[in-house]
Amino acid sequence: MATRRSKRINGEKLSERVEDIEAEARHQALREQQPVLMLGTESKDTACGFNLLDLVPELRERVYYFALQPDTPLQLASRGSKLKTPPLTLVSKQVRAEVLPIFFSKCDFVADVYSNYSHMGLFETKPMPALKSHAMKRAEYWHRMAGSMGFINSPNSPRALIAGLEKTEGFIAAFRNINFGILTCDVDTGISEDYVHTGEMERSVMWLRGPTATKLRPVVSYEDPHRVFVPPRYLERIRERAKAKAEQIAAERQVFVGFTLGDLETITAQFKCWPEQVV
Repeated sequence: MATRRSKRINGEKLSERVEDIEAEARHQALREQQPVLMLGTESKDTACGFNLLDLVPELRERVYYFALQPDTPLQLASRGSKLKTPPLTLVSKQVRAEVLPIFFSKCDFVADVYSNYSHMGLFETKPMPALKSHAMKRAEYWHRMAGSMGFINSPNSPRALIAGLEKTEGFIAAFRNINFGILTCDVDTGISEDYVHTGEMERSVMWLRGPTATKLRPVVSYEDPHRVFVPPRYLERIRERAKAKAEQIAAERQVFVGFTLGDLETITAQFKCWPEQVV
């Protein structure tokens, strides 16, 4: 009697084991049928024949956008870039070709630009011979650096990334939503210079926004106007020059999809002030 009961229990256990093996085999077979999305439920995994590439382009674009949208704007900064290759683009060349244009056109980017506009007050109030000092040397240094994007002159510059952005799988990166932030030294009393943290030196100059990317929305902020005063007309001049250059680039293209890295360098070159422009 005990033997018969033991055999029955063992048979039930074997039957349950066989069912588990068969269920696992079915799930494995479903997983191998690519592309298949396995949706987790409270009871068990359920196979869903959802294919992302079968969606219409408009829906795919929204899926890519939400998958790639960062919490904060991506930095093209002097301290190294936070821009990473989107994980979604590693799936296949087809997905990569579809994702990258959306990635660069939808996401927000921050481009740091060196500018020497804060030194124009020195040239305005003092003759050139009187500036042969530490302040003048710093002014000359910032004059050389002015008009260039921060990450190009940085020792931590991700040059491989920059080269990859210029042409990746036949696609040229086209930036549409860009915030140009000016990096300039803090000039105190026109003689000595007090260098502060980059976040305190940065001025948000203008946004390039889609869909046309030619409507520039300028935003100017001074962190401590009682301590530092920069004649605002110089900031207005470089902003107007950059705006005109951006609009010219967009107007010359038959089909404008965004600004390339070369376009950004051309635009940022307008942020450089020259002593002969002082009036």
